[in-house]
Amino acid sequence: MLKLINLSKNFTLHMHNDKIIEGFINVTFNVKEGRSLGISGPSGAGKSSIIKCIYRTYLASAGSINYESVQFGNVDLANAPEHIILKIRDNEMGYITQFLRVIPRVPCDLVVAEPLILAGKPAQEALDMSRLMLSRLGIPERLFGTFPATFSGGEQQRVNIARAVIRSPRLLLLDEPTASLDNKSVGAVMGILHELREKGSTMIGIFHDPSIMKEFSDSIYSVEEKIQ
Repeated sequence: MLKLINLSKNFTLHMHNDKIIEGFINVTFNVKEGRSLGISGPSGAGKSSIIKCIYRTYLASAGSINYESVQFGNVDLANAPEHIILKIRDNEMGYITQFLRVIPRVPCDLVVAEPLILAGKPAQEALDMSRLMLSRLGIPERLFGTFPATFSGGEQQRVNIARAVIRSPRLLLLDEPTASLDNKSVGAVMGILHELREKGSTMIGIFHDPSIMKEFSDSIYSVEEKIQ
């Protein structure tokens, strides 16, 4: 489903005389549909930057990201027009980061339900599915109508996860999704990821905990440490 070929990303520091910093270089791997790939490597090796290039938060400096889209066929995510990237994000791709960014005054059940509503599901049905997912992730019912900006870091992350998985995305990207969670919440998240895999979702993830990485991954791609 996804094939990266010689993908590289550099950053230009304009405040430092346009100094070039290497994010990662010549990353090549492929992931078959329905499989899970873990990305490992030391801090600063560029793992999160790889994920961001796939999602197109970052523009790659070189290489290609060939994705087999249901709607568009084979698409190079590194070079495709922005409107195609946005449609793929909306309809086929999920992305879990370590940070929740939502409109401040939207209740958490609507934050999670929104992707379903935008996809055409009736609002009440979407809210029911949202509340069920939030319950599975340990968010108490009394918080469903509360703004996530008031939540703890761990609660915000669980809302973030719920929003990303509620649509059962065809391709799910995970950047340290369990970093701020307790053991019970981690177990709930891993259970949901297993269910997504059984439904056919393809996943690429970064996890610092080796035991979680092992449980998650069919295979692991290691990013080598850069020598400055």
